[in-house]
Amino acid sequence: MNLPLDNFASSPMRRNQQSNILAVCLVNETTREPQCYVYSTRQSGRKACEQSRQAGVSEEETASFVKEMKQFRSSADDDAVHPPNRLEKEEEELKDVKIDATLTITSNDSEMNTWFGFVSEGSLFLKGNGWDDMDIRESVVAALDLAEEQLGCEAIHLCLDKGNPNLAKLVRTLMYVGFEMVHPSVLRHADPKYLVLGMDL
Repeated sequence: MNLPLDNFASSPMRRNQQSNILAVCLVNETTREPQCYVYSTRQSGRKACEQSRQAGVSEEETASFVKEMKQFRSSADDDAVHPPNRLEKEEEELKDVKIDATLTITSNDSEMNTWFGFVSEGSLFLKGNGWDDMDIRESVVAALDLAEEQLGCEAIHLCLDKGNPNLAKLVRTLMYVGFEMVHPSVLRHADPKYLVLGMDL
């Protein structure tokens, strides 16, 4: 999947707002070919990732995140709660998860904060560290551009660990820039340890 990241910032106003350099590594799940780019809002064009930036997040971590968001089953989901025919249907739903791409986004600064996620059914799911350390509004603008203009997504979901001590501040900031809380019924197979904020694109 080709990412023309030279168009990452869609307007001069956005380019002036952004200062981070981001390394984006995308893996097409059909071909399993990684494509890695470095994009800077201060420079035009793109270049290949440095080798040190290609490591990113392990496949195991990404696979675990997919299961947490798309295939989670509560221990309460047993025959006493649901009849067997419903359980069989849910099992099929849990197995039938199509992942179009996985990706990591790494900030090119001393912190090297990393976000990782996957694209499924037209939505980009992201989680990671560093939400507290970077200019979150700037990072969100970059994530929105990536999801909408480069990946063709219709929605983005930011998955925040409920155990984060700065959760309330993060939620306020993200809601200020247009995100809304996603009701648990929308993502029926998501791990409840996450508070999910979403935005339609």
